[in-house]
Amino acid sequence: MDICFISDDNFASKLGVCLMSLFDFNDGNKITIHLINSGISEKNILLLKKLCQSAGSELVIYNPTSIIQKLKSLEFTAPVENNSIATLVRLFLPYIIPDSVHEIIYMDCDLLIRSDITSLYKAQFLEAAAGVIDANYDFYFKLRENYDYTRYINAGMLVINLPKYKERIRPDDVISILNTHPYFADQDVINTLLKDDITILPPKYNATVKYRLADPKHLRNWVHWKKNVVYTNFELQEAHQTPSIIHFTASLLGRPWEKSCIDPSTKLWRDYYDRSLWKDEPLQNKELSGSNRLGRLIYKKMPLSVYCSIDYNFAKRKFVKQMERK
Repeated sequence: MDICFISDDNFASKLGVCLMSLFDFNDGNKITIHLINSGISEKNILLLKKLCQSAGSELVIYNPTSIIQKLKSLEFTAPVENNSIATLVRLFLPYIIPDSVHEIIYMDCDLLIRSDITSLYKAQFLEAAAGVIDANYDFYFKLRENYDYTRYINAGMLVINLPKYKERIRPDDVISILNTHPYFADQDVINTLLKDDITILPPKYNATVKYRLADPKHLRNWVHWKKNVVYTNFELQEAHQTPSIIHFTASLLGRPWEKSCIDPSTKLWRDYYDRSLWKDEPLQNKELSGSNRLGRLIYKKMPLSVYCSIDYNFAKRKFVKQMERK
């Protein structure tokens, strides 16, 4: 099983936690970790090597300097948080990973694996990529052209057919789209260029915060999905209760490496962190804005339906203002 990660030094410890959970639930599987280095210190490289060696997994490290320099020269910006050169590099995977690797699972570093994922690797998808529908607000799609929320996938976990991906994700097209500064950066590029060449996976394989917080009814009301569109109630309930892959996307509740995080899956992540080779690295102190503190108070004290409604309207106002500034 070939699995790819991209990391800089800021996310090396998060990658370590993700790998620990991967090895825990996939013990006995032959795993090769393909790590694309976008600025990891030698100290963290040594720790990652030690971790993989202890699990009996091969670690292959790539240093695509020319690609990273090219991306930096674009001076790319996007309105949403957490866009970096590291995220954009995934658009060039076929030009980094050897041709001998035909299928690979790409994972962000902010994941926690909760099951055996061998079935994902052995599925033999006919399309260029497979992924989970991005559980996001409907206005992100209504106010931007060429995106259909029933087919728009989150790029944090992808099963990629590298030869087909290479045919569809061509460097010139990637650079052309990035020069327009798309709202969701590389995720928009992937959904634009692949579009009709994507297999939709059950949401349990990339359970972002909305999937995990809300049951099917609340989730549909929260993001304003039409009834029974995208996923069945069973699939949504599965992602809500027993996700196979937890994805700690940025949210009002925070992320588990932040001291103030109140994401309900925080303890799972920190249990790994406390046993990791990075346990002495302190958690981050993130300063919360007034609106963030208010939102967390509403989440703690009010029914979920009230929180979802307030969160939706607050996010919509923020998004509309950002679009007006573009």
